[in-house]
Amino acid sequence: MHPHNPRFGRCRSPYDSPSAACKPHTAADSSDTGRASSPYYGKTSEYASRLFEKFGNVYYGCCEKLDDRLDLVASLPHVRKVSCSPWSDPNRFAASLPQHLVMSFKANPAFIGAGDMDAMRENLQGAIDAARRENRRLEIILKDISTVQYHPERLTEFGKLALEMVQS
Repeated sequence: MHPHNPRFGRCRSPYDSPSAACKPHTAADSSDTGRASSPYYGKTSEYASRLFEKFGNVYYGCCEKLDDRLDLVASLPHVRKVSCSPWSDPNRFAASLPQHLVMSFKANPAFIGAGDMDAMRENLQGAIDAARRENRRLEIILKDISTVQYHPERLTEFGKLALEMVQS
């Protein structure tokens, strides 16, 4: 056990071992290249590749649509989870995502602000169905919420809804 930080477990420090469990983890996105052509995006991924080598596990993506470049993202070292943003097509995303990666689905936060739980249910069901059909690991995230229109209970409703849907 690390004397100063128990999260390192048996590693004396995160830099002592080549194991991903002992290295710091990171998150990265390419929002600024979201509309870039694939050749340009490929060039930027060369830089990301050198950077990601220094980390254990990498969470990749934010609000950009990555459906058409999942092959490039999957080639980056240590990527474990990839963002499926509200702009992505969950069916195409799940079908293109390599088996070893986690589909990190970002539910559309506009439905929370509007209080439209039927639309949220449809949004979630699309991602759940796509992940199940393609046998992909799925995590569901709700972020980038700018308002709940004075109804914070909508966040609890979302959590219950998502849990109910993945368990059915």
